[in-house]
Amino acid sequence: MKKLVLSTLAIALFGFSTAAVAQSTEGAQAQQAQVQQQENKTAIKMEEVPEAVKEGWDKKDYKAENVEKIFKVKTDSEEYIEFIVKGTMDKKAVHFDLNGNFLREKVIDTL
Repeated sequence: MKKLVLSTLAIALFGFSTAAVAQSTEGAQAQQAQVQQQENKTAIKMEEVPEAVKEGWDKKDYKAENVEKIFKVKTDSEEYIEFIVKGTMDKKAVHFDLNGNFLREKVIDTL
């Protein structure tokens, strides 16, 4: 009985350590992807934004929000313009492709 309990405990500990290593590896990969993403960001001014993107921006309802930063972002799969905008309740990253098409919006901070 003692051996059975010890064996069960050993298997359980091995399972927990394997799960911890897997989570650690996933976290490191996510962090590496985020760093890689940041390395491909180039800060630009509104004057440098392509005209098609400006037209797409004007069609969306962000005029009441404050544009804090603008980036041109290149990844392995896409290239887009990122506007960091500060509204009354949150801060968002708003993405447009280079043809001025709205891609996505994500909240990056709540105020």
